[in-house]
Amino acid sequence: GDRQLMTPAQDPKSTLGKVLRLNLDGTPAAGNPLAEKGFDPAVWSYGHRNLLGIAFDSDGRLWEMEMGPRHGDEINLIKPGLNYGWPNVSMGDHYDGKPIPDHAPGDGYEAPKVYWVPAISPGGMDYYNADLFPQWKNSLFITGLSGKSLDRIGLDGENATKADHWDMGARIRAVRTGPDGALWLLEDGENARLLKLKRAHAIPSATPCSGRPSGARRRVVRNRAGCPRHHAAEGRSCRPALCGDGSGDLRLSMVDGVPAGWQAAGHPKARRNDP
Repeated sequence: GDRQLMTPAQDPKSTLGKVLRLNLDGTPAAGNPLAEKGFDPAVWSYGHRNLLGIAFDSDGRLWEMEMGPRHGDEINLIKPGLNYGWPNVSMGDHYDGKPIPDHAPGDGYEAPKVYWVPAISPGGMDYYNADLFPQWKNSLFITGLSGKSLDRIGLDGENATKADHWDMGARIRAVRTGPDGALWLLEDGENARLLKLKRAHAIPSATPCSGRPSGARRRVVRNRAGCPRHHAAEGRSCRPALCGDGSGDLRLSMVDGVPAGWQAAGHPKARRNDP
């Protein structure tokens, strides 16, 4: 990132606030687009604030996530030689409330594909293309710190769209896809947990179930549409009531073997932030 110094992001001689393209030994890769313009030879793109995640999609496009100032967190499609605007433009403002000009057509800066106002304070990003959740293939998963959230961003070529938002009830630092296609989340802070998200078993009824064995722990969770996530236990496992078609249901289980007691659902009416 730019170490909150701001001006290095536009300084051609600095590598702060830049995406760098390097060889495996750490030297600048040949053919970087800005070297002939007087930039540090490692620079691939510039005008970034605080880069916190980067991933290639299945077609080789490079996506980047960065934390904005006061609001204005971003998802960018990284292309060689482009200027992404910081600190001259942003969809957020300075922490002291001083405004920063928004991105605008024709301003010479590459605008984010997705941004958040208010901020979610992103912690981590992972590209998802696994078979466990086929409806979520070609997506980015973004964790929120201040947002206490998990967001799914759907990709379509060079376009990106906010698709799902789950309130997680805790600051989420990181997300990774496991070898079986399950999502792993790492909470942030004291007593943080490592969580595994896997497909829940659908039951053939849209009526919330009510039973649970003696001593089983349970927490009722509602999504933004108000859909209850009350679930009945079957032995030591839990199953969700259907909400919509159930295709977006997730089960969260602590990896130390504690029975699942919390679920989040990708309901069709789950909150989608603008834009």
